[in-house]
Amino acid sequence: MVPPVQDTIRAHGVEQLTAAAEAARRVDPDLDIDVSISEQSPARAPIERSAIAYLLVVGTSGTGGTIAHLGSTLLAVVSHGRGAVVVARGADTAQVARHEGPVVVGVDGSARDRRRLCRGG
Repeated sequence: MVPPVQDTIRAHGVEQLTAAAEAARRVDPDLDIDVSISEQSPARAPIERSAIAYLLVVGTSGTGGTIAHLGSTLLAVVSHGRGAVVVARGADTAQVARHEGPVVVGVDGSARDRRRLCRGG
């Protein structure tokens, strides 16, 4: 038997995923969207899915700008993801969003990274 708290958490997760998919479809109705709920650790599922993804986008959980505020899940996914990973900050953070300025890209010097830089993704 699944405890009621787990049912509530799962239902909230489904609501969040449904809302995110609907928002993405409003931007691009032809976008191929795949959402799922996983029993795996928060980092394991995105790391495994990153092997087949063109791009993996993860959000921050903290409001600060230091590495301590990024969270262990985000750091694990960024460290072990098998493809391109983007960290996106939510609009509700205390930091001011910049609309112009440099784009900072971390690369390891591999041919794969050079190709990504050339195509911008």
